[in-house]
Amino acid sequence: MYMLKFYNISERFKQEINESKYKRWILENKGMLLISILIAIFLTILTYPGIMYSDSYARIGVTSELKTAIHAFNVGNVSMTNLASWLTITPSFFILLSEQIVGSVVLYTFVQCFLLFLSTYIMGDGLTNEGHRRWNRLCITLNPVLWAFGVYYEASVGCVTAIMGILLLVWKWDSLSSYFDKIITIVLLIFSSYVCLGYRANAFTIIPILILIVILKERKVIKSTMIICSICIGTIMALAVPKALNIDTMSSYAGSLIWEMVSTIQSMDEEKQSQYITYLDDVFGEEATATAVANNSYTGEYSSINDIWWGNPFNTEDVSKSENTKKVLSKYIHL
Repeated sequence: MYMLKFYNISERFKQEINESKYKRWILENKGMLLISILIAIFLTILTYPGIMYSDSYARIGVTSELKTAIHAFNVGNVSMTNLASWLTITPSFFILLSEQIVGSVVLYTFVQCFLLFLSTYIMGDGLTNEGHRRWNRLCITLNPVLWAFGVYYEASVGCVTAIMGILLLVWKWDSLSSYFDKIITIVLLIFSSYVCLGYRANAFTIIPILILIVILKERKVIKSTMIICSICIGTIMALAVPKALNIDTMSSYAGSLIWEMVSTIQSMDEEKQSQYITYLDDVFGEEATATAVANNSYTGEYSSINDIWWGNPFNTEDVSKSENTKKVLSKYIHL
């Protein structure tokens, strides 16, 4: 009896896979997949290990501590580590996974580039008339910005790819009929949402927009609820995983808000500036605002937040304190 039930379930599962639109799409778009793979291989070799900047090295450098944090979680003693990161930690998870699988970051570079090109091709096809798709794909393939962006070790690459993934999955939901396809889509939605917010903390601003798109597109309550719940689960995971590993994800957005406020004050006329020259002093100490305004450069080729950082007058530790983060946000809104 049990064997018969198992046989029926397995046959049903095989039928679901055979009728899967994901399987059909893969078979119909083998050329697109192959081109994406070849481009990713070529660009990975060309730029090995990828295009880096200061944050890239910081994300790679934290993987050893991250490995220790994961081990501490597995043995049930997360207090044995206390990792703090100014940068979002999720990219480092995947960099660590690449190091564990192939011994270097090269797999991360390849997968990032492959997924960016593949999702761009699919998005481009969906927004283009069928007769113009070859021309559209050629433009994407020869786009020098995508060539550099695909192997750039910056969190925006993963975030943009994840956003495209979410939009594509929501867009194609109505065409799915099998339970297998819907389960796969829900898993991909959760993963894409996790990557989206996990890579860029300020990506939380698009969550309400995505939910609004779902509500407007999906008139059926059950369908829209499933999609929205999937997006919310991924978002919660991005916040919960670092906490579970006892990782202090220091607020990176506060630094950006401070730079915007300082730049705004700096651009004011002399009379107006005098009213705001102590605007941040109650949070970061006497003359902090005046020092920042004097040191800051926000226009031109060499504009950088670094001019007001590293103790001139702001530093990572003070800005990332939760009480200061709340004050910064309040002052930003008020300004």
